[in-house]
Amino acid sequence: MSNVRITYDGPALDAHAMDVRALAPALMAFGDLCERGPAG
Repeated sequence: MSNVRITYDGPALDAHAMDVRALAPALMAFGDLCERGPAG
């Protein structure tokens, strides 16, 4: 995978802001998934 676009949308972003403490665990898990690859 060379390029990834992640888009967040919904009522939680009405103020155009996101708590980094809520976002960080999801990004870390996504990073782990990318490192493991499709075979897991």
